[in-house]
Amino acid sequence: LRAALGRAGARARQRSQQDPGTGSAGTQGSWIERMLDGLQRFEGPVLFLMSGQSLVSREFDELVSRDKAWAQAYSRPANERIDLPDADQTFSTGDSRERVNEALLDWVKRLAT
Repeated sequence: LRAALGRAGARARQRSQQDPGTGSAGTQGSWIERMLDGLQRFEGPVLFLMSGQSLVSREFDELVSRDKAWAQAYSRPANERIDLPDADQTFSTGDSRERVNEALLDWVKRLAT
């Protein structure tokens, strides 16, 4: 597990050092534009944990449905989404935290294989 996380972090650091300051948004633009730029440039897998009771999760879904660039970056085959319908944005209950931890552990284990 630690080895898989270490390799992923090393690859991300290596890529960011190879092409600093590149990308469509760079250091300018809105937060949403900078997040899209980072997602587009990141070549590794991404896990989207979506809480069903969160306005932020609903807004994200709306953004992905209306913006072609976001939809493309979000729907890459290496990306995965896990929906936790009863969880709030901060996963504040013991049950939702347990489910998040299990989901993360399962995801990282899959990455290591």
